[in-house]
Amino acid sequence: MTDAPLDDVWIRRLNTLQLVIAGVIIMTPVAWMVLSSFKPSFEVTAYPPTLIFSPTAENYTQLMRTTPFFSYAVNSLIVTIGSAGLGLLFGIPAAFAISWTRISWPAILTLAARMAPGTLFLLPWYVMFRQVGLIGSYTALVLSHAVITLPPALATRLRYIPALPTQRDHLGQHAPMHWAIKVHCVYPRRFWNLDAEHLSGSVQSDSGLFRTTADNSPPSGSPGILVGFIEESEGLAFSSLSPEQRQSAVADEFARYFGPEAANPIAYFEKNWGEDAFCRGIDGSYWSPGVWTTYGPAIREPFGRLHWAGTETAGIWNGKMEGALVAAERVAEEVMLALRRS
Repeated sequence: MTDAPLDDVWIRRLNTLQLVIAGVIIMTPVAWMVLSSFKPSFEVTAYPPTLIFSPTAENYTQLMRTTPFFSYAVNSLIVTIGSAGLGLLFGIPAAFAISWTRISWPAILTLAARMAPGTLFLLPWYVMFRQVGLIGSYTALVLSHAVITLPPALATRLRYIPALPTQRDHLGQHAPMHWAIKVHCVYPRRFWNLDAEHLSGSVQSDSGLFRTTADNSPPSGSPGILVGFIEESEGLAFSSLSPEQRQSAVADEFARYFGPEAANPIAYFEKNWGEDAFCRGIDGSYWSPGVWTTYGPAIREPFGRLHWAGTETAGIWNGKMEGALVAAERVAEEVMLALRRS
């Protein structure tokens, strides 16, 4: 007989250590639960928890006196045996597959995470609310409700656990943002309003680089500022130009509407909303044919404690700032109603 190789000895010791650590992790909550059952009721929820206390059987006496404990115990026993049986039925083949592939630590980590009760993930919230004195308050309930104000296309990109309902997810996929680029040309004065014509600076056109313009000058008229909107297909083509080419194209377009003086601005500014990663467009999303009748009801439907707002959910002024305010008032009433039902 020869002694086992040194490597095998260390492997056995490490396996034993793993089992001990796992046993401590699994049994510590059980031991804590048993010890807590012998604490006076006011010490059970004490924070920080008390480790040294005078044990009492008061909790058990109260339990037997006020509840049909043994009936509950029999019901729990039946459910536990049934659950354990099903767990073994499916767990034994899974355990065999894990042992066969010899990938031990990811499997142990996965099993440990799956064994943790769902309420365990609420403990950080409890500790946080307790430290700031919000336990049992309406403020804590309000904070537990979230309002998503992103447009549907961007709201869908967030990660949800559990996943969004299918209708709400598909709504976001079918409601792209309106691509627009806002351009400003600055001039020493409001020249378009000085001559006999007294032009307003506003244009509505059915052709050209941009088809809507406005006078954005201060009341004094100095400086003079013209603003235009380059939208959709024109905006996509415009974005591929160099900065110099974009400024030249915008100045030429203003000159087409307001004369040669508009071709020489002293400053030029632009905002490409389509390339902004936090909005991807302007004036809200637009819905192609069939989207409203198919997915429309999901636009406002709460998802658990998640509520939907934003200008896209407004009944009037959809896509505008006024619509966002209307949606804010609606969702505030919705959350308050949910709190009353809680």
